Amino acid sequence: MATYATVRELQLNARRVLDATRADGDRQAIITSRGKPVAVLVPVEPGELDSVQRGIRTRRLLDLAAALTRDAAVAGSLAMPMARIDREISAVRHGTRRNGRR
Repeated sequence: MATYATVRELQLNARRVLDATRADGDRQAIITSRGKPVAVLVPVEPGELDSVQRGIRTRRLLDLAAALTRDAAVAGSLAMPMARIDREISAVRHGTRRNGRR
């Protein structure tokens, strides 16, 4: 189970929060502000930093791709042919969208 700490607790007792995170089997601390999660503190071993950062970026990109897919499905453009997508992109780049908007 993750360790939870408020921003204030982290400011006052950073060492205690870090030690609890290291001792925790999940190796993470959820930092909260006003009861809402704002950060995850994860200990990093020497040589792990690049892979940890890559994992975070990958997760965020996957979440973004899923959100874009959901939005496209709602807008009805999920089944849009590639040729139309290319025309739309070209029109936007040249400032000549067909629906009159610029």
